Amino acid sequence: MNAPRADRGRSGTTAGATAYLLVNGRIATMDAAVPSPQALLIDGERVACIGSRRDVEANAAKLPRVDVIDLRSRCVIPGLIDMHAHLDREGLKRRHLAMSGLRSRRDVLDRIGTLAGSMEQGAWLVTAPLGEPPFYFFDDPGHESDLYPTRWELDEVAPDRPVYIRPILGFWRWSPWPECLVSAANSVALDAVGLTDDTAPPTPTVELERDPAGRLTGRFFERTTASILELTHFSKAFRYENVDRLQALDVSQRVALSTATTTIFEGHGVEPAVHRAYAALHRAGRMAIRAELVFSPDWSNSAVAPNELIDRELGWLAGNGRGDDVLRMRGIFINPLVTEDDRVRSKTGYTGMAGYHFGSGLSETTTLDLLKAMARAGIRAVGLTPVLFSLFDRVAEDVGPLHWLVQHCGHLTRRNSAIAMRHNIGLSFLPVEACYKQAAKLRDDPSHVADLMPLRRLLDAGVPVSIASDNIPPSLFFAIWCCLARQDYRGQVLPDPEGPISRAEALRIATLDAARCLGRDDSLGSLTPGKYADLAVLDRDFFDCPLGDIPKIEALATMVCGRWRYGDPVNLSQTPGAVVGTC
Repeated sequence: MNAPRADRGRSGTTAGATAYLLVNGRIATMDAAVPSPQALLIDGERVACIGSRRDVEANAAKLPRVDVIDLRSRCVIPGLIDMHAHLDREGLKRRHLAMSGLRSRRDVLDRIGTLAGSMEQGAWLVTAPLGEPPFYFFDDPGHESDLYPTRWELDEVAPDRPVYIRPILGFWRWSPWPECLVSAANSVALDAVGLTDDTAPPTPTVELERDPAGRLTGRFFERTTASILELTHFSKAFRYENVDRLQALDVSQRVALSTATTTIFEGHGVEPAVHRAYAALHRAGRMAIRAELVFSPDWSNSAVAPNELIDRELGWLAGNGRGDDVLRMRGIFINPLVTEDDRVRSKTGYTGMAGYHFGSGLSETTTLDLLKAMARAGIRAVGLTPVLFSLFDRVAEDVGPLHWLVQHCGHLTRRNSAIAMRHNIGLSFLPVEACYKQAAKLRDDPSHVADLMPLRRLLDAGVPVSIASDNIPPSLFFAIWCCLARQDYRGQVLPDPEGPISRAEALRIATLDAARCLGRDDSLGSLTPGKYADLAVLDRDFFDCPLGDIPKIEALATMVCGRWRYGDPVNLSQTPGAVVGTC
């Protein structure tokens, strides 16, 4: 066995090692047989041994080379599994010029003027939304609209280039007040995208603000969840091309690894452009985390009935689908809801930051036919809306238990809980949405309080439960904190009437139970011998740190497939750096 890395200086590296012995730390395995071993041995891609230090060292001595990692009392956990990640969005958001920290319209105009002066003449100036990420909350929703300048005000500070201030993606906020996405553009930008005083709004939910004389002011208000104007008109200002999505995934992987996430699931589905970016990253040897993708269909642009397409073209999504244990696509996203907004979005053929097709909606009758065809073909269904419980229940009457998934859970009735338990339906909650962002407006409705994220009830019943970040924020530790604190953004607490869950249970939901929802608990979710060595060394003890510190937890070092992908496992006091490469 080799000497500890810390004793050998910087000349040796762990890059060539295939085995590691982790000692002198708090190791949380999520393995009920050995929950807190003294030592952990990794050989190649897998966990080889856990237990007492003496026993594990005896096994390590049989290997040709082992690097000893002194954890220095740090906490080690299995890699987190984000069950609704929208991973690429984190990198895409960072491509736009920041507009945070601005308190008045004058501040906004000064920032635009400074940015315009530093850019090449005539180039598009496209900024991030106004407000403070990741939620873009405002104490008063009127303050947000007041911040956005008119076209004429923008013309004064940037007369010679097109300027566009983007709106938020509505899912970032889902505030207690009615959602409204606000954006603004100057006169050069309006001319460039073909918006005139005679332009009609693309849908009734879009307002093209006009002054008393009927002239466009350059300010836009969209009462919907994802901007339509960005797809219909302002895609001329910017489009996310393949290279943008590829670079965004590189950035997003680093963010995920820095917060101990080693596996992501794209339960909302991904459209071909996003899938191509993942595949290109994998081929280039730059996939540093695991990604399981769900197929995002565009039924609105297909002349063939969805249930017929299952047999003709989509059978490859059955079972394990296509890919490997690092990158895989299987299953189909199901959406039993059709809206006029989505029809308009779908016609553009562009998905923007959403990254999934807007033409996935079907009537409930057509959805039921599709689900029956998928069940016969062995294709997993994944969806978001509560009506799916009754549809899944009807399908299961004919085919038996389903290993399907319902995502975006928040308010879950006892009836739907029973359906999930009866048919082995996995559940993925968005604690940040359910508790942090929306609990305040549910507080006065007793029918909602009892069923708001009922984790205690579900865990006691043995229902497969997981949680997700939805990329708001990207750290799953914030979602874990929401499960424990059940506190909204105003600081008010909404307790679970059936009792709290423990930190160990919350961590299990984000690791082993998430792997169970994916059907991958035989290889992921716990530090059990034979499973993949996916783990993180944390900067503080998850179990003992103050509750309010949990959202702040970061990884000092993260391992995927038995290789360190992020940070420095040798000197755990140093600032981490990224390590990339395909598993």
